Amino acid sequence: MYTYKKNDEFVYPVNLSSKHNGIGGWHLKTDEERAEEEFYRLVSVDSVAEPHQIRSTFADIVLDEETLICTATYTLTDKSLEYYKNEKILEAKKLRDIEAAARPPVDTGLGFSVDGSATDLDYFEIGKLLDMIFVIDSDGESQPIILADWETIINAVAVHRLSILQKYWTHKTAIEAATTLSEVGSIEII
Repeated sequence: MYTYKKNDEFVYPVNLSSKHNGIGGWHLKTDEERAEEEFYRLVSVDSVAEPHQIRSTFADIVLDEETLICTATYTLTDKSLEYYKNEKILEAKKLRDIEAAARPPVDTGLGFSVDGSATDLDYFEIGKLLDMIFVIDSDGESQPIILADWETIINAVAVHRLSILQKYWTHKTAIEAATTLSEVGSIEII
């Protein structure tokens, strides 16, 4: 791996087929010849990050004038409280999306359950046109209903879906209010 200087800053990484200052064929030159054109060998010093750390995006590059080798060193920093909060919020979003997609049976209070899918809405619209209002319950059976029952079903589905969203917003609010890493860690996403 190699680097070169451009506007007093190192550009990295580059390979030997790269053109620099209008010159190609760097693979045919020695490291000393490359150094004359400010094209240097680059050695990366990779530190192993601990689970609580992240590595900098860009390395600090230093040229050893004696060996004409550049060393790229990445900085390790501890993850911030905001980093952990964002991770926890993503976990809450993932659970919300899984629960919303799962469509567990929603009790209608009418002696059967529905999954609250758009299919039920489609069947209702078709049924209205045919004067036959029905829904498909969570067992796949057709259930005849009257218009008043439809409002009960819609309300049951709405309450179920809103409970999923409310749980997410409760988690998110608690996470955003946390002021320490231990507070963030103690919030259970269930």
